[in-house]
Amino acid sequence: MTGHIDLPAGTTDSQGPRATVRYPAIFLPLFAPFGISNGYVTVTLAFLLSRAGLGAIEITTIIAATLWVQTWKVLWAPIIDTVGNPKLWYGLGATLTGATVLAISVLPVTPREVPLITLLTLLSSAASTLVSMSAEIFLAQGVPAQMRGRASGW
Repeated sequence: MTGHIDLPAGTTDSQGPRATVRYPAIFLPLFAPFGISNGYVTVTLAFLLSRAGLGAIEITTIIAATLWVQTWKVLWAPIIDTVGNPKLWYGLGATLTGATVLAISVLPVTPREVPLITLLTLLSSAASTLVSMSAEIFLAQGVPAQMRGRASGW
């Protein structure tokens, strides 16, 4: 699970104080930056790039690159789970995601700007992984041990 669960000395996770059951749906807004980042690139940016004259291969290459970053988050997930404060990771991820999406949205969408746009989409994708992993930590900590499987399946 995570390294962020504080229990009284001498107790195990199942013996810890009973947590208030929180419904997983309350965690939905925490995932918004993750969805906004991916949605902006795969829908809005793809549309704008096509209007700027880029071909389908160039557009799908940018989209594939941003999704490719998501597959490698398993490499830094253990760091997010065990080092530092999940609230700080979330704040960093949300701030970077917002800043990169904002930067992409104000850049002129021209073939000349494609390398910079691609770099920013990669950074946005990596930052959004911090958001999702931190939100998952909040979910894991917010429900009692016997509800974690159900919550994680949600």
